[in-house]
Amino acid sequence: MDNLLVSCTEQLAEIDGQVEGTIPEWLSVQMLRVGPAKWDLDDFVLNHWLDGCAMLCKFTISQGRVKMNSKYLHSEAYNKMNQVKRPVFTEFGTRSYPDPCKNVFSRFFSQIVPSDLTDNGCVGIFKLANEYYSSSETCNVLKVCNHSLNVQQKINLDKVAGVNLACSHVQSIKGDDYAYNMSSSFLTGLKYHVLKIPLFKDTEHEGNNSSFMNRASILGSIPSSWKTCIAYYHSFAITANYLVFIELPLVVNAFKLATCTAKGKPLKDCLEWHPSENTRFHVICKRSGQSVGKYYAKAFFYFHTINAYEDNGHIVADLMAYEDPTILEKWDLSAMRSNVYDDQNQATPTRFVMPLHVQHIPLSRFFFHYQGYLQDSQVRLEPDLIRSVGILVHDLFSGPFRLEIDYIGFVYDSQHNDIIEYETHYHEASSLKSYGSV
Repeated sequence: MDNLLVSCTEQLAEIDGQVEGTIPEWLSVQMLRVGPAKWDLDDFVLNHWLDGCAMLCKFTISQGRVKMNSKYLHSEAYNKMNQVKRPVFTEFGTRSYPDPCKNVFSRFFSQIVPSDLTDNGCVGIFKLANEYYSSSETCNVLKVCNHSLNVQQKINLDKVAGVNLACSHVQSIKGDDYAYNMSSSFLTGLKYHVLKIPLFKDTEHEGNNSSFMNRASILGSIPSSWKTCIAYYHSFAITANYLVFIELPLVVNAFKLATCTAKGKPLKDCLEWHPSENTRFHVICKRSGQSVGKYYAKAFFYFHTINAYEDNGHIVADLMAYEDPTILEKWDLSAMRSNVYDDQNQATPTRFVMPLHVQHIPLSRFFFHYQGYLQDSQVRLEPDLIRSVGILVHDLFSGPFRLEIDYIGFVYDSQHNDIIEYETHYHEASSLKSYGSV
């Protein structure tokens, strides 16, 4: 493995690859990839695999041949790193160092207000219509030329849409007029935001030079389930009508994130794992940006989804799940270069099925009963005193009765504000004859 983690040299001129077998003459395609490729800065070595300087690789397949060339992504982080021989921006596993090009006041201010996050887009590359972008998991996205591999434009989503962190995997459905991404804010409130990105140009008002990412806007927002943290996320699921955002119990402590630069800490030191907490699935309508359902599962960790689709009133989401986030620690560069890699906790294809039609019944609609009869005298139901709940179901038609229930469980909804006065109920025994119990 140590041979795979050697800092690479750019291959600016195209070279021919060795082809084993035969590539069809009619196949003509171009593929761009990005990943970390440089960790050694003279006498300084970065700590984590994900800290490496991003390198763009282009593979051109045409007329039965494969050509390849590569170039480092000339981000501000890359340029500063090669100038100072230290990371000037806080990276995932390596702390930041002072930028000698800044004056004393600027250096002090950037430590107090860490709004300048890294733009080392080594995590993913995505295409919006005919535009290509390289990204990490911060608010900085770089538009690149798919021919020269040069950086054409830097887009700061904090200035465009007011978000501090953004998912590296922008997604869209073929035929849609919009792409979508998940983002979050911690400086202006702990929230998750759905970004909606138009895939068409408004040339009348914006001209032909406006990039798609510069027109991103917030479609909807979800408050964090944590008071002082936001969940870590790397991707999300998309279907024809919905987005599925998975709020993991691996969280980013907002206070630690805001002070990591001043304290000389890397981003990974801001993460906290809470295995006793549930994983939350938020289903979001693509048209309105509103949450239409929330579902729960035991704690797990994941990077990527496999597929998601709608089927007979359900959302089916497949992803590669880990038991915990220890995979992040396994990518320690020093350990990997020493061929130390624990193969425990491998990712497993896992399926989650979420019904779209969920009926929420507040506790204020339940009543005390005895042997199938409602009690005359009702009092407020205190949740901490409830030991079991029964449901009586009936219809007004004679004949067979059939009801399918996928799941019954308690859900705490902090936004629920249903106030119903308890009444005294009098029912004759005959009125219960048509009831069936479930």
